[in-house]
Amino acid sequence: MREFWASRWVIPVVISAVLGYLLLGEHGLALIKGRIAQTSVPGLAIFLVLWLLSTVARSLIYFILLQRRVRWVQLIPLMWVRSFAVDLLPARGGLASIPAAMKLVWRIPVSSGIACLAGATIVEVVSLGIVLLVALTFFSRDLPPGWAPVLTAGGALCVLTLPVALYFASRLTRLKGQGRTSGAIKRVADETYLLKEQGRLFPTLGLTILTRIFKYGGLYALFRALVPRGLNPVAFLSAMIAAEATSTLPVQGLAGVGTWEAAWVEVSSKLGLTSEVAVSSGFSMHLLVLAWEILMGGAGLMLLFRLYGRHRR
Repeated sequence: MREFWASRWVIPVVISAVLGYLLLGEHGLALIKGRIAQTSVPGLAIFLVLWLLSTVARSLIYFILLQRRVRWVQLIPLMWVRSFAVDLLPARGGLASIPAAMKLVWRIPVSSGIACLAGATIVEVVSLGIVLLVALTFFSRDLPPGWAPVLTAGGALCVLTLPVALYFASRLTRLKGQGRTSGAIKRVADETYLLKEQGRLFPTLGLTILTRIFKYGGLYALFRALVPRGLNPVAFLSAMIAAEATSTLPVQGLAGVGTWEAAWVEVSSKLGLTSEVAVSSGFSMHLLVLAWEILMGGAGLMLLFRLYGRHRR
């Protein structure tokens, strides 16, 4: 039990402390305070508005995937909780909050919740590839030599996730489903494949692309509010993807602090930012987003508890 809590809390705290110290160096927290103090208020406001719009678009995605079993407005607080939980838990463990809340609040079977999560995740990966390829079409000339081909290959691989996932889902539907584990896998595969058969998967792709535009547009507005002159959109997107990819690590900094910034600094400094600006903007941007997501995640939890109490009556 002690080893579990050590890996769950102590190690992430140590990682955040060590990486924070190494990245901030002699400047310390003063570097972050100075960067946040000069934040442009209009840019911050644009970020907040686009963040809210992205959660509305994401709730509409699950509304479609759930075949309108839940009102899309009621799904918005769940999306707030999702954003908070994904940042808090390593290895994208926070995504489990979606099927868990669906089961607890709306009594939707776990297999259906996981199938919706699988479908949403697939189209999110595909939409990321599409957005990246479109950005490269307009801004690839501004990248250092060698970056455009690598990013193009990465975007293409993301787009190919859709046919590959659907192929495996169709194969898994042929399982006999005998046994607890194989039965659970077959149920999830059946419901995942039904998303495509019933025409629900592809309509969500357009909404997911819109979600990506809102999300990264808001983050870029926040970045420009902190750094008036910095990275072009495709360079920013590349650095942001690298930073967000650290959320898949099984062990990372507390709420991702430290590991997120390390990836951001590594990529953004190679794409045009000075080391000091990369460090200060990374920590400032991440901490501001975390503070907002903690606030909205708490509000989302309160609203979900109210819905739970209402459905229990």
